[in-house]
Amino acid sequence: MHPWYHEGAGFFGAAYLEEYSAVLPPERTLAEVDFVEQVLDLPRGARILDLACGHGRHAVELAGRGYEVTGQDLSSYFLGEGQRKALDRGVSVRWVERDMRTIDADEPYDAVISMFTGFGYFESDEENVRVLSAVAGALVPGGRFLLDVVNRERIMRVYREKDWTRLDNGVTVLTERHFDFAGGRNQETRTWIFPNGRERSLRVDLRLYTTRELRTMLSTVGLEVDETFGGFDGGPLDLDAPECILVCTRV
Repeated sequence: MHPWYHEGAGFFGAAYLEEYSAVLPPERTLAEVDFVEQVLDLPRGARILDLACGHGRHAVELAGRGYEVTGQDLSSYFLGEGQRKALDRGVSVRWVERDMRTIDADEPYDAVISMFTGFGYFESDEENVRVLSAVAGALVPGGRFLLDVVNRERIMRVYREKDWTRLDNGVTVLTERHFDFAGGRNQETRTWIFPNGRERSLRVDLRLYTTRELRTMLSTVGLEVDETFGGFDGGPLDLDAPECILVCTRV
């Protein structure tokens, strides 16, 4: 049995891209990378690691803007998609297939980004802290870290135990949720119902942290939070904010 976040479990692959394509248009990627550039304020040629980079939508765009970019992910399928995008764009990105708890850098990075809730995957807080420790160890002194996760406070206000959506290919995706308050984990079962009646179920088990918990964890590994935002429009982090974006410096 693979853990839910492993490519072999089936969640992170072609089905994921089909399900999320409607909410990840190119315009969204451009706006998010604009924000990353603005808040990190790095010179062209700076070394950036896109950690848990997925299919490389941020990594490729950053490379196109003149940065030296590495994209790291555990999914070989996603990395292949990222490499194809980079070739189409005519840019160079270094792709690394590796668990995010280990970051191997020949030279320290000027910045690390973790986007679209690519944090909280592991079974214990200790393992998730290992990710942040690896980030701190991979940064130059004074290097920047941008962490983007869903805003747990807002999720709790609008929490729905069941909903469904219809994809363009005719597939219905039924999502059933349970929030484990003792462990702070959002557990989902997503059932794909195909037009021919066939079904396929995938599991997600994600640790959702409060902003205070994240601040404490980051401080523990030597990452000081400088700024907080509630979205890529630069809005405040409050109960209505869709995102929890923390911008940190390695002390």
